[in-house]
Amino acid sequence: MADILLRRSIEQGGLISISAAFLCQMWTPLPPVYWRTERRLPQASEDPAKQRLLQWLYGQLLNQNRSHINHRLDLVGLDGIWQLVGSALWAGHSGSWVWLKHILKEIRTAKASETGLTQTLLVLVEQWVMQALENEKGVDSLQLKLSAYESDAIFKAEPLNYEEISSMSKLDWMECIRRHPLIPDTWFRQLEDAQIIVFEEIRDDSFFPHYADALCFYRAVNRDFKLSSCWADEVFDGVFNWALWFYSHLATGGAEKQTIRGTLTELPDTQTTQQLGLLLLFSEEEGQYLPDAVTLLNRYPEQFVFRLIVDRQVTLAESLFNHEVLMEKAKSGDLMAVMALSRLIKEEHFDEAIVLWNIVAAESLRFPHLQAVVDWQQQSLLRVREEKGLEQESYEYSKPEFIHAMLTTNREWFTEPKLIQENDPVDEAKPFHYPMLLLLTQLHLGLSEEGYDLSPLKELANRREKQTALQRDVTDVAVTQLENVYQNRLEQDIEVKGGKAATYSKKRLVFLSIAMFLVWIFIFPWSVLSFPDATFEQVFRSSVFMTVIQGLLIWQISRPIIEKSNKNKYIGYSLFTYFAALIFKAPFIALVNVFSHLYLASSLPPLYAKGGWNRAVVATRKINMRKVLGFKK
Repeated sequence: MADILLRRSIEQGGLISISAAFLCQMWTPLPPVYWRTERRLPQASEDPAKQRLLQWLYGQLLNQNRSHINHRLDLVGLDGIWQLVGSALWAGHSGSWVWLKHILKEIRTAKASETGLTQTLLVLVEQWVMQALENEKGVDSLQLKLSAYESDAIFKAEPLNYEEISSMSKLDWMECIRRHPLIPDTWFRQLEDAQIIVFEEIRDDSFFPHYADALCFYRAVNRDFKLSSCWADEVFDGVFNWALWFYSHLATGGAEKQTIRGTLTELPDTQTTQQLGLLLLFSEEEGQYLPDAVTLLNRYPEQFVFRLIVDRQVTLAESLFNHEVLMEKAKSGDLMAVMALSRLIKEEHFDEAIVLWNIVAAESLRFPHLQAVVDWQQQSLLRVREEKGLEQESYEYSKPEFIHAMLTTNREWFTEPKLIQENDPVDEAKPFHYPMLLLLTQLHLGLSEEGYDLSPLKELANRREKQTALQRDVTDVAVTQLENVYQNRLEQDIEVKGGKAATYSKKRLVFLSIAMFLVWIFIFPWSVLSFPDATFEQVFRSSVFMTVIQGLLIWQISRPIIEKSNKNKYIGYSLFTYFAALIFKAPFIALVNVFSHLYLASSLPPLYAKGGWNRAVVATRKINMRKVLGFKK
């Protein structure tokens, strides 16, 4: 009968003909090429809802599970008889048993008032739904529990008992999960324990609807995940449809989320700041780039729906903005723009793409909502590295190729910057690769209590003319991120320690070193040359005073010195020159002593060292990394 309906309706076109074709294909499958060459089947409609139904039906003719309809709510917008027919055709393929039973009742009521081809279609659709319901399995108690599906009551369903679990085969259970993806967490874990849901198996196979497949996968891989987390375990009227709307974001396509939102109940005020409310921001401005809203998702790193939202925002940035705009956003600290740039340039500018990826990867511990896009881009970059033949058994710090090894988020893999600095870079690595290696290492390891020697990073500014235009831009992005790391740490320390966050003053120590020179001028004649009219007591007092001042200055300057070896060298050299000046009565050695203080004081870390900050930085509460590294602009 479906074949007859198709022949009678195909010349007229419309949804009747493609619905008849769908039923023909389901009951008597033909090669997809047959339908591909059947040009009379409609494939377009001005009505968005009907267009989605047309595209899904046509995809089924071609054995393609298209995501134009992912779930019941995607049928929004269909009116009249097509709301019923569309629901029946899709539900027969992927809908829940309780929804199919409801549809069957509506079909039997509606077909009595229809005539002609429409009535014939309803008769066929009735057979389609009845045939689907024949696949319902399970004991009566299980079917009774499943009858609560499509309603809020399903989330209060009692756990399964042994008889209910064993009443269906593994294959039947997987079909049940496909049609009922929002089963309670207790059921899902029971089915895992019974080896019905096996992660390794669902990892390698997929099914339609795509959101149901993704939901099953993520629930299996995250054993601690709770389905109810999206509504914060606070059940409210209409929560089932809200949950369906929420988890359907795991798939693309379907009706506009804001359109579906209009069919849902009002979201309680208590939910607006929870996961449902945060996701609502993206449906209200679908197709908009929302970096600030993405930052809010950081509160829920375990929510895998949000990981896909972040990925789509990065993809959206790629499509909305050109290279120049993305670069400006990246320089302002927009990490999604940084990742979008890494994706865009990975083929032609592989090294720079790795640097950009590292910038985001280093921050993924602090912003866990970025972890998924970091992992996916990592796999993409590893693939490019393999395709380009850039893999090596070992990499040397001194060569530009070491950047190709930096495709890991394992902090234990990274070597302390002071050890890397023991390697002298080759000329090709000096302008960009070697200092960038040190910068990225600092980003990954975070600001340690000891602090870092920033002087090697000044090569990024000193050799800027030898960098390509892209390398200069990438350098600016990396320096911005390094500045953010220091700025965040500064704010945290000031909040915790207050004024005690400042442990040394570079300007003060330089001033004291200069003052030391004046002290030598005044004290040296008394303590060393021993003017004829100077008494022994005066000489002794002057020497003691001089020694105390010298000791205090050495102690003050040595405290912020990062490297222990440098600290010991300074202390030893200062004491040696001081006592040598006294013993040998040598003003020249005294001058050397003064300059050793002045040199060390002026070369102290300008920002952070030994768990404390330069007093001037704490006073301004502002980090200017570009000025510290010597950039002209």
